[in-house]
Amino acid sequence: KIEPSLPITGKKIMQFKDMTLLITLFITFLSVTTAFAPNNHAKYSSNTALQMGLLDGLFKSSKQASCLHILVDGPKANDQLLDMKIDIYKKAVGMFGDVSEGVDPAKLVSAFSQKAKSKSICPSKKDGGDLRTFGEGEMVPEFDKVAFKE
Repeated sequence: KIEPSLPITGKKIMQFKDMTLLITLFITFLSVTTAFAPNNHAKYSSNTALQMGLLDGLFKSSKQASCLHILVDGPKANDQLLDMKIDIYKKAVGMFGDVSEGVDPAKLVSAFSQKAKSKSICPSKKDGGDLRTFGEGEMVPEFDKVAFKE
């Protein structure tokens, strides 16, 4: 049984730090933003708006990132978040997976994309939550903070 307190860690997930293309997996909801960032620490910010628009092509740097995210809202967003994290992790590890070995990043991305298609309220859900490649300064500050500064 996988408990909610288990962190998403291990050798394979740490490979995210070495990737040239930063993949930041988000679960965003109305009042709190929590990210599965490459350093495996949840990041929080308050008063996250549901604004997902670009800032009319204004760039602060030439850095690029790719992002998958799940957008949920409502009074039970925190509970949904916890359930999704556990479910995504279970699917990535597999029924007989060895948690001590961590998670294969490709399986984690696949499980996350499946969950985005079924649970996200963002239009990107049809693409598995994929927001494609974007530059620093193009997204709302919450995205930039995790994608470029963490």
